[in-house]
Amino acid sequence: MDSSLPSYLKINKALLGMFGLWPHQNIFTKILLSFILIFFTSTQTIFQIWGALLAREEWELFLETIPNILAGFSIFAKMGNFFFNNHRMKKLLEQLEDDWRELKSSAEKEILNEYGVSARKFTLTYLGIMWGTMTPFLVVPAVPLVINIFLPNNETLPRQMLFVQYEYLFDLKKYYYPVIIHSWIGTCVFMNIVVALDTTCMVYVEHAAALFRCVGHNLNEIENTDEIKFDVNPKLSDDKAHKEIGQCMKLHNRVLKYSELIEDAHYISYFFQLGFMMICMSFTGFQIATKIHTAPDVSIRFAAMSSSQLAIMLFQGFIQGQQLFDSSAQVYHDIYNSKWYNTSMRTRKIQNLMSIRASKPCQLTAGRFYILSFQNYGIVVKTAMSYVMVLLSMEEEE
Repeated sequence: MDSSLPSYLKINKALLGMFGLWPHQNIFTKILLSFILIFFTSTQTIFQIWGALLAREEWELFLETIPNILAGFSIFAKMGNFFFNNHRMKKLLEQLEDDWRELKSSAEKEILNEYGVSARKFTLTYLGIMWGTMTPFLVVPAVPLVINIFLPNNETLPRQMLFVQYEYLFDLKKYYYPVIIHSWIGTCVFMNIVVALDTTCMVYVEHAAALFRCVGHNLNEIENTDEIKFDVNPKLSDDKAHKEIGQCMKLHNRVLKYSELIEDAHYISYFFQLGFMMICMSFTGFQIATKIHTAPDVSIRFAAMSSSQLAIMLFQGFIQGQQLFDSSAQVYHDIYNSKWYNTSMRTRKIQNLMSIRASKPCQLTAGRFYILSFQNYGIVVKTAMSYVMVLLSMEEEE
């Protein structure tokens, strides 16, 4: 089906394809690339946990390892959800492709294209934010290596690792370069898989929003004239508005099912991601506050990580959830802003049914109970910051 793929999806196809997650890839390529993905992500996570356990007697260092481990768990929740719901992900993509083929009017094509361009901008923005915020985290260990090139042999800066617990796991005098290269590759894989999976969900939500917009546009085009019609019971064969409202209802039902499929494919993942990321943000904020004076380089790394966590939380569901809610709720207003008074009684009955369903907007949730919206995003961030204060107060008491 790639021949019918909209052009704005090419970036998402490339991001998913590099890890063997694109639904239309051949099986051999998917297995090979998925193996590489699982190898780097699993080995890095195992090394982090193992090193943290070996360093558990040094409490401050042990606390420093927690954010990275929790971030890894959150990403594994994304990956596991994608593999487990692979059939749903493929169905979402196939329906998107079908809609681009089946919607014929120029207005509908223009709306789809408008939201497609928006999805592409979101993808590029998210990619830029992730790499922009995580680059300091990746670069800090490389700074001593570069500076040491220009220093005399008897004056060298100590080498640094991305993950401090590796000092307890490896002989870094002997294996420093293999370990640091593996850490860089593993972290880059983690970052790109986050972008690939989050932006793919974003594309699906943008498409659903476009379809809701098409429904609203078509509703406003029904009997869109200044002439007031007094015949409310015309013959069915002469009732053009009835046929048009029937098509609107079919498209509305189609996009409602599509939105439900997006929710079904992600609600479990969002539940675990939200929990891991909130705890992770709390420990990251704690490390920034405690290391700012004693170890500024470590604090910079965690500040970069905290920025990426805020971006991930915002993009991973809260923006999409708010957009899906707003676009589906707009259909209710579109019905009442249309010239329903020019339509027949049979047409008005269908409009009433549509308005009843549209009065309950679609939502994305974490675990079916926590609604993902801008308001709740602020609550999550405030809660994480309150946990930071609790951790700082506990440290002061000690």
